[in-house]
Formats: sequence, C-alpha cells, structure tokens
Amino acid sequence: MIASSPVLGGFITKLASYEPGLTKDIMGRVLVEITATSKKDPDFSRLHRKDMKYILRIPSSLTKIGDNAFKRCTGLIDVHFPDSLTSIGSGAFDGCTSLTKSHFPPSLATIGDGAFHGCTGLTEIHFSHSLATIGWRTFVGCTGLTELHFPSSLTTIKPHAFEECTGLTKVHFPCDIALTKLGYKAFKECTGLTEVRFPNSFTEIGECAFQECTGLTELHFPPSLTVIGDNAFKRCTGLIEVRFPDSLTKIRWCAFDECTGLVEVHFPDSLTEIGDWAFRGCTGLIEVHFPRDIKTGHKIFKGCKGLTEDQRSGFLR
Repeated sequence: MIASSPVLGGFITKLASYEPGLTKDIMGRVLVEITATSKKDPDFSRLHRKDMKYILRIPSSLTKIGDNAFKRCTGLIDVHFPDSLTSIGSGAFDGCTSLTKSHFPPSLATIGDGAFHGCTGLTEIHFSHSLATIGWRTFVGCTGLTELHFPSSLTTIKPHAFEECTGLTKVHFPCDIALTKLGYKAFKECTGLTEVRFPNSFTEIGECAFQECTGLTELHFPPSLTVIGDNAFKRCTGLIEVRFPDSLTKIRWCAFDECTGLVEVHFPDSLTEIGDWAFRGCTGLIEVHFPRDIKTGHKIFKGCKGLTEDQRSGFLR
C-alpha cells in the first residue's frame, strides 16, 4: 500500500518490493513507488546502488517532499511528481547525479534551498506555472543544464540559485514575469551563457549576479532598470559593448571590473552615480560617453589603458 501521509519527510524511502508484476521499462530499469516513510527500511539502500537505475513515482496524496528526502540517491534517473505537490524541501534531491530531467506539476509553488544541488546529470527542467520561489543554491553545479524557461509566476530567485551551471547557454524570462531582481551570485560562473534579455519587470540586477560569465557577449537591458549591483558583471570578458537604458541611475562598485573585452560604453543622461572601480581593468575600452552631471567613485577607469588621458581626466582620483 502507498502511504497516505501528505508530507514526505526527510529520508523517506521505502520502496515497493520486488514482485512478479513490478513495472520495468524497455531498458530493464525498475519503476518504484514510495510506500512508507521510514529510513530504517532495508529497501532504502537500493536508491544508492550504482549498479541499478530507478524511476521514482511519488504517490498522488503527497503535498510536500521533505528536507534531504532523497539526498545522494544516485540510482534515480527520473521522478514522477503528483499534481498535488506544492513544495520540495531543502536538499531533497541533492547529489542525485543520475537524475536527467524534472517535470514539475502545476501545483508546485516552492523549490527549497539546495534541492537539486550537484545534480550533474540533469539536462531538462520544466518549471510549473505556479512556481513563486527558487531557493538558495537550488541548482548549483547542475552542469548538464543548457536552457531555462522561467514561468510568469516567479517572484524570487535566491542567492547562488544557478551558480556554476557551466553548460547553461540560454535563459528565458517571460515579458510578464513577476520577478524584479536577481539574487546574489544567481548565475555566477555560468560560463556557457552568451546572451541575456532581461524582462521589463526588472529594476535591479543584484550583486555578483553574472560574475565570471565569461561567455556573455550580449546584454539587453529593460527600460525599467535603475540599478546594476556590485560586481554584477565582473570578469565577463566576452562583453564588447554595453548600452544602458534611459532609466538607469546607478552603476555600483566593480560592476564591470576586469571586463577586458569591453570596447565601448554609452551612459544615459539618467545616470547619477558610478561606484568605485566600476570599470577598473577594462583594458580594451577605447570609448565612453558620459552625461553632464554625474557622481563618480574612486578610480572607476583604473587600468583602462585604451582611454586617452583626456577621457580619463577627473576619473582617476
């Protein structure tokens, strides 16, 4: 019998027994169902075996998967989530390195901190249309991910959410998304990203959000953007030209530090402040266009050898 509990707590693992009618796919992989909520059950170890692969079917009565429920279950290749599911707990599938795809049900609203951390085999994610929050470090190191399509319902991407997803090449934000800001280091070291188009809802790009995304060559900022945070695009060495929207008021500390490929920057008249070292070490920079009245920080163009003394005058104090 399948357990009737609506919450699948930490380390929930009892599997169906090996019986003559147990479902297998054409490759001989076993389709299992959760039937109890005890870590002590001897069948728990089966999900950790490297010589067998499992497709996990979670019961339809379930509303939540608890913290660390299937942590390091390296035998999992796929999970069938029920339409009743509303929350996936912290670390729930952490280290499930064989997991290849996740299709979340329409009911899912929250994915907890580190829920899919280190799932290096994960190549495909389908977010639910009711998803509001992606937690801290949720998909860190998921190097197999190549493309993300976020739902309009999303309001929060927490710090480090997709850090070191080095295979990621495209990120899609719908034009009507509720999200207004990216969390700290949300896409840090996503070295495969080449282009980002920000939705009109965005007002701020958070601290270190795209730091060391060395493959980035194009940024399309929305007309709503007002602030670019500290280190937001630091060491994005693939950037050549940046055009800012007329809404932008602040470029913070080290925002484009060491973007060595950057050649040209156009600042809008709306800009009132450029933080310390904002473009330090941009050795390829040869042209900048400034508004008349602007507050500049300490040595914002230090090491920008391509700029003339006249261009740098007053900005190297």
